[in-house]
Amino acid sequence: AQMQELADHFGHIVLTGEGLSQPFWRHDRVVLDQLDSLGANHHCEVAYYMSPQHRALEAAWRQWGFRSGHRPAEYLRRRTRHLHYQDMLSVVNEVPRLHVKFRCFARNMLPAGDVVRDFVSVFLGIHSDDVHGPVAANVGLSLVTANLLSTVPGAMLWSSPHDNQRFSRIRNVLQGAGATDVRAEAGRRILERWTVDQFGEENAVLLEATGWSLQGWPRDDGG
Repeated sequence: AQMQELADHFGHIVLTGEGLSQPFWRHDRVVLDQLDSLGANHHCEVAYYMSPQHRALEAAWRQWGFRSGHRPAEYLRRRTRHLHYQDMLSVVNEVPRLHVKFRCFARNMLPAGDVVRDFVSVFLGIHSDDVHGPVAANVGLSLVTANLLSTVPGAMLWSSPHDNQRFSRIRNVLQGAGATDVRAEAGRRILERWTVDQFGEENAVLLEATGWSLQGWPRDDGG
């Protein structure tokens, strides 16, 4: 109702929010129907970015997972259920009055490798060359450092996986430590092969439907 009122008054609104992805991948009919009704009187575009699964899983582990108290394999399995992007293709049919645009959250598929420039150019019509600012505003800890901290009892360092106030202070001290490591690179290769097993067939359908390049998505190197 608030969006309808704002759109009627201003004619053009931009609504962003991390949590707004959840009604789509959960197929929440109540919320989706309300969003779709907004499209009856206004042109409504939905920007939905999809990150290649092996990169999304590593990023989640480095930001929250290592603080969860779960072992890496257990945490990755829990996160996996949110990354079946092929399911999102059917959502388009459930909201026919919304214009859903899927974008690939991979550097090789984004102008200048920057999601901010991609968003403003594709959805706001602002030339990406006119956008300036920090490219890496939320740099996480290295995989090596995150794995090391995962062995420390959580209560010693933070109250919950989302206690970012204390975590930010730790990150400021350890930023850049252990940036490269042989074991980390080996782990990444194992993770990529595992995500091929989990998502390979449905990713093939997704990439064919979107026309995206396979480059940057999980691939089996035969190792």
